[in-house]
Amino acid sequence: MTKGKAFSIMAVNLSGNHGFPHLQGDELKKRYERYYDMYKRAREWLAVTGSGLTEEEISLGYTIEKKMHEKCPHIYRINVVFGNRANVNPSALGSLGLGSEEILSVVDSQLPGIEECQIGVEIPEESRIVEEDHGDDFLAEEFYVEAELMEMKKFTRSMLDQICPHCRKMCQLKTRILTRGGRQSLKKLRLHQKMLKLQRLEDEKNRRRESVRLEEVKKRWYAIKEERKKYALATMEEAKKWKFTMFLELTRAGKSVSEIEELIELLDDNASVPK
Repeated sequence: MTKGKAFSIMAVNLSGNHGFPHLQGDELKKRYERYYDMYKRAREWLAVTGSGLTEEEISLGYTIEKKMHEKCPHIYRINVVFGNRANVNPSALGSLGLGSEEILSVVDSQLPGIEECQIGVEIPEESRIVEEDHGDDFLAEEFYVEAELMEMKKFTRSMLDQICPHCRKMCQLKTRILTRGGRQSLKKLRLHQKMLKLQRLEDEKNRRRESVRLEEVKKRWYAIKEERKKYALATMEEAKKWKFTMFLELTRAGKSVSEIEELIELLDDNASVPK
């Protein structure tokens, strides 16, 4: 059985027996892969040295738990499914040769609330079931995304309210430790954005200067062509006058027409006089 066929069967089962929206197999597969990727990125972000909160986030009352929930909604529930899989945990821990259970314990110790606060916490019933039967209108993607956001907010508030004081204190301590790295990263990001903005302005100025320069070169070239054309016409007129004057003088001297033409052709070849 292929993976696509398995997702199609799962979609039919969920739609018929659990009140889920009537999704197709490929849509269910996309949602699965999206949550899987968000969870993996959130765990990797937590394991990176220097990951933390910026001064702006701290002033707004952010915590590590809240930041994790923003990076991956339903992270506590997804952790039950994917938490012990070696290919989900950060590669830095996997390279130490630890088993999947050891990796899980190491990473979970860095995320206050997943292990300590999970015990005795009851997920509210209204946050468990959001996908109700709303008829054909529920097939719209916008409605489904809005329902997911509402569920995420309910679940996040309920979990944060029930975090034990010890875990909250540990989270605040780790936030202060990681803030320095986050602040430095924020400074680098702002400096990088400023440099990009200056570079764009400089490129725009250079393009304008180049456009003006090319326009001036074009005008000069047209002026030179006109001057050359006028000079060529004037030279041709002078050559005609010179030939006519030479013809009259040679005729008065008693030369024949053939002799005059041969003489003029000879002078044209030697002196490069225009015909």
